Amino acid sequence: MDGRDERIGEAEQELGGERGRDEAELAQLQATLTRLRELRRRIASGELEPGDLAVFDALIEEAMETM
Repeated sequence: MDGRDERIGEAEQELGGERGRDEAELAQLQATLTRLRELRRRIASGELEPGDLAVFDALIEEAMETM
């Protein structure tokens, strides 16, 4: 992962308390949704990037663990 996690953690500390954690968690969820939407666009256009394969690998692993 890149510096996104660090920035979210820093934002949580700056905001402080439970509200800060809630806002940081929301920001992380929004960032994840944005990345997944971008992935769907790349799938639709047939223009996958090398890092996209790691997402597929994680999804397959998760599915196999729940079987």
